[in-house]
Amino acid sequence: IKSKISNIDLYDIGSYNSESSDYNSTNALTSQISKSIESNRKLTV
Repeated sequence: IKSKISNIDLYDIGSYNSESSDYNSTNALTSQISKSIESNRKLTV
């Protein structure tokens, strides 16, 4: 179980983040913007 967990952690930190860090940061920014738009919409309605 420990080796599986550490393998998953290494994969997430190493390959996934380095390959798609631009996508991840853009995606986080987009979700943050859409969340604020949603809350603004709820306030105005």
